[in-house]
Amino acid sequence: MPALPALHWLLACQALSTLAAMSLLPVMPLYVATLHNMQPAEVAAWSAAALAAPAVGTLLLGRAAGRCCDHYGSGRIIPLACGVFAAGLVITCLGQHPASLLLGRLLQGASVLGVALSIAAVETNAAMPGAALGRMESATAIGALSGPTLGGLALQADALRELLLTCAGLMALTTWRLWCAQRRAPAVSRPPAPAIVGRSGASLRWLAALLLVQAAAFALVVVFALHLAERFSQLPGLPGWLGVLHAAAWAATLVAAPLWGHFNNPCRARQLFCIGAWGCATCLWALAASTSLWQVALLRLLLGACYAALAQSALVALIGAIDPQSRGGVIGSSRSVAALGQLLGPLLVTALQPWWSTSRLLSAVALLFAAAAVLSPRRPTPSRSLPKVAS
Repeated sequence: MPALPALHWLLACQALSTLAAMSLLPVMPLYVATLHNMQPAEVAAWSAAALAAPAVGTLLLGRAAGRCCDHYGSGRIIPLACGVFAAGLVITCLGQHPASLLLGRLLQGASVLGVALSIAAVETNAAMPGAALGRMESATAIGALSGPTLGGLALQADALRELLLTCAGLMALTTWRLWCAQRRAPAVSRPPAPAIVGRSGASLRWLAALLLVQAAAFALVVVFALHLAERFSQLPGLPGWLGVLHAAAWAATLVAAPLWGHFNNPCRARQLFCIGAWGCATCLWALAASTSLWQVALLRLLLGACYAALAQSALVALIGAIDPQSRGGVIGSSRSVAALGQLLGPLLVTALQPWWSTSRLLSAVALLFAAAAVLSPRRPTPSRSLPKVAS
C-alpha cells in the first residue's frame, strides 16, 4: 500500500474511532439514566466509571500493544484493534444495563487502536514523523469536534444507539478492508530492540512531562465549565456557550496541529513543546483574570492552538532518540502514561474544588503546563535516520 494513501486511511480510522468514543462524552449521565432505574447517585457513579473506562484499558495495555507492533508489524495489529473497538461499540449500544456500557467502554480502551494507528502513521512517513503525528492530531480534533455534537443530537432524537451501531459497522468494514490488505503481506517477525524508555533519564522526563500535560488537559475540561458558570452565571444560554467555546478550542487544534507538525523534528521538539506548554499556561493565567466573553473565546482559541504542539512534540522527541525497531514500545508507553494523566487530572480537581475558587483551580492547571515545560529535557534529542519499516 503506498505511503500517502495509507496515511489517509489511518487518518480516517482515527477520526471515526474518536468520533465514536466522544459521542457519549457530553451526554453520558443522560444515556446511563435511560438504561436502568437508578438513583441519581448511582447514575453519577456509573457515568464516571464509564467515562474513565477507556483510559483504564489503554493504561494497562498500551505498552504491550506497542511491543506487539514492534514484533509483528503495526499493519497486522490494526485490524485486530479495529475489530475489538467495533465489538466494544456493539456491546455499548445493545446492552440494557450500565454494566454492559462499562464493558463496552473498557473494550474500546483495551483495543489500544490509537497506539497502533500512531505507530503506523510514523512508519508511513518515517523521515518526517512530526508531520504524520500532526495530521493524526488533526484527525483526532475532527472526531472530538463532531462526536459530542452528533451524540447530543442523536440522544435528543432517540437515535444514539443507531449512531453507535453505524460507527461499529464502519469500524467492522475497516477491519475487513485492512485484514484483506494484510493477507498477502509478507510475515514480519523480528525481536524488538531494547527500548530506551525505563532506562533513559531523558525519556523518563519526557514521559513525566506528557503525564502532566494530559492531567492538565483533562482537569481543564472540568475546571473550565465550573469557571464559566461562576464568572458568567447570568449569561443566557450558558450550556450552549460552553459547547461553542469547547468546540472552538478543538477547531484551533485542528488547524494548528499540522502546522506544528510541519516544523517538528527531534532537534526542535523540545523548543516547540516549551512554546506550546508555556503558551497554555499563559492563556490559563489570563483566563483566570478575564472578565468578558470575547476574552474567554480568544484565549480558548489560543489555548487549543498551543495544546496541539504538546503530545506530538513529546512523541517526536522520544522516537527520535531510539532504535526504529523499538519505537512501538515507546509510543505505547507514552499512550499509557497519557491515559494515567487523563485519570489523575479530574481527580486533582475533585480533591481541590471544596477549598479553592475556580480562578485558583485554573492557576493550578496552568502550573501543571508550566511544570511540564520545565521538566522536558533541555538537551535537544539527537536526530536519527528513521528508515521506513514495512508493516
